Amino acid sequence: MTGRGEERLCCREKPDWKLCATADYFWSAARGILAASLFLTQLATSASRVAAAELHVDDFAASAQGWTGGASPVNVASGGPAGAGDGYLQISAAGSNLATHTSQPQWTGDFETLGANQVSVDLRNAPGSAELQMRLVLFGPGTSPSNAARWTSATPLVAPADGVWRTYSFDITPESLVQVAGAAVSFESMWRDVENVMLRHDPGTPSAGGSAVSATLGIDNVALRIASQPIEGDFNGDQAVTAADLVVWESNFGDGGYDGSDFLTWQRNRASGAPAALTAPEPTGGMAIGFGSLVAFRRRRRR
Repeated sequence: MTGRGEERLCCREKPDWKLCATADYFWSAARGILAASLFLTQLATSASRVAAAELHVDDFAASAQGWTGGASPVNVASGGPAGAGDGYLQISAAGSNLATHTSQPQWTGDFETLGANQVSVDLRNAPGSAELQMRLVLFGPGTSPSNAARWTSATPLVAPADGVWRTYSFDITPESLVQVAGAAVSFESMWRDVENVMLRHDPGTPSAGGSAVSATLGIDNVALRIASQPIEGDFNGDQAVTAADLVVWESNFGDGGYDGSDFLTWQRNRASGAPAALTAPEPTGGMAIGFGSLVAFRRRRRR
């Protein structure tokens, strides 16, 4: 017999109530320490997952949900990322700019107070289209969209013309956006007063108006998010390094999105068994002393 049961057996054979009481105390403490450690680890993991929260999502189940623009946005009833019956938004351009935007209330206002620092979206560039380089565009203070302070992604995300749905994330930070139009204002001023949100094809150097292209683009699950610190190897942004991230890596491998080094990063953090940004609570000094005393006590009792 091992554990606490062993101590109780010793106490019955050689009654020593002080030693028995001490044994009971240490075993109770050990169980409490273990339970607390497990609870804190679970709590930290839950907090990490909650940190990546969605504030609003447009899923285009039955309409364009207020997204408009010159690229003729239409609702398609089926064929989204979830397959049959999953509606999505489609925009098209034939030698013209490819973009869509919204000024619906849920997409405007004080993003800073909301904590909104990312927009994620599922995109599908149809076969036969030109390769697309997509950017997020945010319109800030101004009397109209044409003269509003306009900020766009510093680096575009590539959507290859292969008919595959992929999830893209555009960060809303001073480092990830550059101002391309309007009166000079700080990032914070724009962040506190967003008036319009746009998704646009804009290759090369960030511009105020985008570039002409011929393409058909599917759009779904546009989400305004509170994104926590990125975790290396978490390619789908769910704050955990899992097999699902490998699927994202495979879908984007070789097209300028991911390469072999990204796979090694995923493999390393997947093997660790915990998100890279999360570490299990270390025992405090008191916890370590308690365990050390317990081990020493058990050794003395076995002599």
